[in-house]
Amino acid sequence: MRWLAAQLDLESPVKVHGGPEAYQSMNGAISNRLHVLLFAFLAGAAPLALVTEANQKILGLFKDLDMTERVFEVGSSLTQDDFLNFDHDKGICAIHSAQQKLLDAIDEMVDALKR
Repeated sequence: MRWLAAQLDLESPVKVHGGPEAYQSMNGAISNRLHVLLFAFLAGAAPLALVTEANQKILGLFKDLDMTERVFEVGSSLTQDDFLNFDHDKGICAIHSAQQKLLDAIDEMVDALKR
């Protein structure tokens, strides 16, 4: 976090908040954890993923949402513009589209099991 704070010229490298509802008061969230990024998306905070090759779930999610510009490899150079330039409407539309695809796939599986 200290490295990231220095890269983005932030005053405080770590802020602790309570629960997913805390994301509603935030401009964004930077994480390598899937649930943190999902909470950020859903609360309207701009998500930015810092990943390694091991973070396949995050890489897959952001690729499926056509938002790979929000994914950075750990150790890459970041600017505040990288963090703040986020089209939230595009992100929410992508999430709803992905949710619908998942629900459709679940419906198909349930129908197949019923047969």
